[in-house]
This record gives sequence, structure tokens and C-alpha cells, in this order.
Amino acid sequence: KDIRSSTGLPTMTLTKVYKSLESKSLVKTVKSVAAKSKKLYMMYDTVPAKELTGGPWYTEHEFDHEFINELRNVVLQLISSKQLSGGIGIQEITKKLKDCGISKIELSEADVDQLVTTCVLDGDVVAIKEYGDDADWKEDSVDGTLNKDKMYTMARPGPNSSSSNFNFKYWECLATD
Repeated sequence: KDIRSSTGLPTMTLTKVYKSLESKSLVKTVKSVAAKSKKLYMMYDTVPAKELTGGPWYTEHEFDHEFINELRNVVLQLISSKQLSGGIGIQEITKKLKDCGISKIELSEADVDQLVTTCVLDGDVVAIKEYGDDADWKEDSVDGTLNKDKMYTMARPGPNSSSSNFNFKYWECLATD
């Protein structure tokens, strides 16, 4: 529509031009996740931006809830397995996800950070950061920036939690900290 209005060419002529350019592999059509009915044209060798395609979280222009839930479960298992060793960082989680081959799409550290952040915001995981030489671990806030120094560990379940992954002794429940 935009090309037609700026060039003044009839629709049939533009359709022939598009088909000719596509057959010569000069342009390709891309659909946006934001505007599904709008047809976008871009250079054939250009990779569309994540904002346009939705990134790894979309499959065939639909938000892939099942894929994300499976990835979150694997991430939670990885974080839980590193619970006793002081936590796990984004780089290690990214490497382990790549090694296990759970995703056909290569996930970047920023993508994995988004997954882990959803776990933090849901209260399943706590972001921690090492301060000082004495390795005193303290809870860190989620600020939306990728921090490669952050480590993540499982959050303690609240009093209303039905999580069976944690076995607390009665004195741990009574402790003020």
C-alpha cells in the first residue's frame, strides 16, 4: 500500500514487479508479529530484526507458550542443580542449553536472560551477586539489564507455596532471615 501510494503504479503492475524481484532472489516477503496482515518486503539476504519476527519466542508468527514453558523448566532444573554450589550465571545456563540441544534456534545470552528474568519475577529464582572479598552473597534487584556477574539460585518457597522441591527442617521455617 505504501509503495503503491508513493509510486502511483497500479496494483497489477506492482504485483508483477514483486514476483519478478522475488524470483530473482532480490527481495523476500516478511510478516511482522505486530501487524500480521501487513506484507513487508526486504532485501533477500537481510535477516529481519527480532522486533519484527518476535525472536525465538514466536513460531510461525504465534507466541509459543509450550516452547517457553519447556525452556523455563530446563532453566529451573539447571539453577536447582547448582543450588548448593552458590548459583549459576547466564553464560553457563546459555552454554548448557546449547549443549543439551533443547532448542533448534540458537538462544543468545540476552534471550536466556529474558527467560531467567521471568523466573525471577515469578518468584521461583533469586538474582544474587557476590560483593567484596569475603564472598558474602546478597540478593540483587532485577533491573532489566544483562549483567554477566549476576548469579541465580532458587528462591525459598513462601508459606503458601506448594513446591515439593524443597525439604526444610522445622527450625529453618522459624528463622527470622
